[in-house]
Amino acid sequence: MKDEGGDNLFVYGTLRDDGVVRQATGRTFPKVEGTLTGYRRVEASPRFPYPYLVAQEGASVRGTVLLGVDPESLGRLDAYEGGCYERRRVTISTGQGTPEAWVYVGITEEIERMKRNLLR
Repeated sequence: MKDEGGDNLFVYGTLRDDGVVRQATGRTFPKVEGTLTGYRRVEASPRFPYPYLVAQEGASVRGTVLLGVDPESLGRLDAYEGGCYERRRVTISTGQGTPEAWVYVGITEEIERMKRNLLR
């Protein structure tokens, strides 16, 4: 389950919105719903309303798999996500199989630093 010339990307927050993806990359991508196991979704705080994932055995997160994301768009999405996230390779469960995909996982130390700066 991968379009020619691109990778899959599992999204679970603001990137589930086609408008946000289009604004960041200039395009949209085909998609399917999926579940990522071994991670949980965290809302940092009301003043830092950006969700992020942390590894947690037995947890799972529902989201969307963007299909066939080209390297240029991945680079633009990396820039959009900034320094609080790192991209990791994972396996997603979908109704159409278990494709590999990239996912943005929170860098807890960076998110905590950013939250402290926002609360000043």
